[in-house]
Amino acid sequence: MSLDISDLSIAPVSACGTKNDKHSFKPPLLIVDDEPEVLASLRSLFRRDYKVLTAERGEQALDILRLGTEVHVVITDQRMPGMTGVELLSRVREEFPDVIRLMMTGYADVNSVVNAVNEGSVYRYIGKPWDPDELASVIRQAFERYRLVGERRILLRELEEANRLKASFITLASHEFNTPLTIVLGMLRLAQAKNADDAVAPFLDRALVAADRLNRRLINTFKVLEDGDFSRSLKLRPMSVQQVVDEAAQEMGPFLKMRRQSLLTRIDPPTLAVMGSHSHLRDVLEALLSNAMKFSKDEASISLSAVKDGDCVRIEVEDHGIGICSADKPHVFKPMFSTLDMMKHSTGEYGYCKRGMGLGLAIAKRFVELHHGEITFSSDPERGTVFGIRLPTPTKLQTSVSNETSF
Repeated sequence: MSLDISDLSIAPVSACGTKNDKHSFKPPLLIVDDEPEVLASLRSLFRRDYKVLTAERGEQALDILRLGTEVHVVITDQRMPGMTGVELLSRVREEFPDVIRLMMTGYADVNSVVNAVNEGSVYRYIGKPWDPDELASVIRQAFERYRLVGERRILLRELEEANRLKASFITLASHEFNTPLTIVLGMLRLAQAKNADDAVAPFLDRALVAADRLNRRLINTFKVLEDGDFSRSLKLRPMSVQQVVDEAAQEMGPFLKMRRQSLLTRIDPPTLAVMGSHSHLRDVLEALLSNAMKFSKDEASISLSAVKDGDCVRIEVEDHGIGICSADKPHVFKPMFSTLDMMKHSTGEYGYCKRGMGLGLAIAKRFVELHHGEITFSSDPERGTVFGIRLPTPTKLQTSVSNETSF
């Protein structure tokens, strides 16, 4: 019996099988067989491509591994004195689970090896007598599996670190947002109480409603981030299109006045209803109106209409502003997309051609999709843009969404 450890001085390598001198590195292969002739034959077959280690007994193979020698793939005969191949690979699986395990066996031992394969102790087996090309192919596949498993392990570690950083960010962001928002809400309520009969009372009321709305939205957003559940849908209910249009128009009123712009609305018929989430649909309309205002000149006219369209309602926001150039059209709904022309003047957040973070239309599109609707647009440079959304009516969607999760 002999233990071939002439190749044990192997430089450390990464999980993916690379080291500093990657051109001289050969992936380490351990071959176990009680017949020296077989070991010599296999060593000769594979030494060109692999760093070949050999052992004549299962115990010797385990000693090589326990010395800390790096082994990516081990291939063993089944019938050996003292410890069978299945027993050896079961021990390897327990002590060195990253090593890919292969078995060579004759026909008489196939059933026991198949059981070992099914239990996960053996990755593949090769029948005796083996075909050199087939055996070489199986060995290559085993080393490829080792590489992929190593890469997966690295990615999982990186994912764990990313999740840790995400959790830290959520905690910090929640604090950073909630603290000033709590102060704003408190001050608005105090101002509301002290100016109940003042001319500013209506503005304070609206500011408080918006702040409360922002507070609820932040609570829901951070809950989704903490739970990691991004699949929750909206709770859709029958709602009046006229009501949500009126509220959106009222919210945008001060900014329209600042730009001396006018908003024309038309709901036909006035009783139009859709299946929707009131606050989210209002956000959509406000995003579309904001976009129309920013890219229309002072004193321009903007229109918002809603009409019946088959078993849906079509809502359109139309402006006669600068329009969207052909190069930008494919990117309109992409997050963080915002072109900026420094020659355009800005008169505040709703100033002419004022660019934001490029999130408004992306969020609007997602909200429309959560309503089981669709959003489209048409635009001509210097002639204006029309954004249109189609939303299901209550008769179309009420049954199918009645049990959806609230968001």
